[in-house]
Amino acid sequence: MVILQDRISRVTQNTADIAPNTTMAFAQTAVRASEFMRSKRPDPPLRPSDVTAHLDTRQRVSDSQMAKYLRYREGLDPIQAMEKLAKGEISREGAETFRTVYPQMFEMVKSEIATQLTEADTAMPYDTLMHLSILVGAPLHPSFEPKFVATVQKMHANERKERKKPTPKSAPKMADRYESRSHELA
Repeated sequence: MVILQDRISRVTQNTADIAPNTTMAFAQTAVRASEFMRSKRPDPPLRPSDVTAHLDTRQRVSDSQMAKYLRYREGLDPIQAMEKLAKGEISREGAETFRTVYPQMFEMVKSEIATQLTEADTAMPYDTLMHLSILVGAPLHPSFEPKFVATVQKMHANERKERKKPTPKSAPKMADRYESRSHELA
């Protein structure tokens, strides 16, 4: 953290006297972003038997963990996050990063979304509502309500259980195949 603060001080030294509020806001945002990304960084699994694991410099996290971490990075650049939102490409992780790192900007966007939704003359497409729900972090369509989602998931889980149940079969009659013909001799 000290290294980050030193880097921020060096970067903002020319603007601190001219625009102290901007400099302070920049520093706070940089620290918030750094702390958030540090909290999302995947840790390699540690094995109790590996006493020198802390010395291993090779990456040992799974590809899916790394991909998720990289999706969090989508929200670090607010312009890129807004472009991805406009295209309907923002991930849940990128939206979470945007909400956490830029809370004031997020509140402005959220307010604008609410205004446009309430003043719209026509219903928004389902896909648009889905992406806005991801950004806002709240359901904007009845099908996104947690209770509805849980009901549908339960219904599908029951269907899967029914499909997986084995049908009872009788054991094959193997004795007939291996019966000896010795009884015919008598």
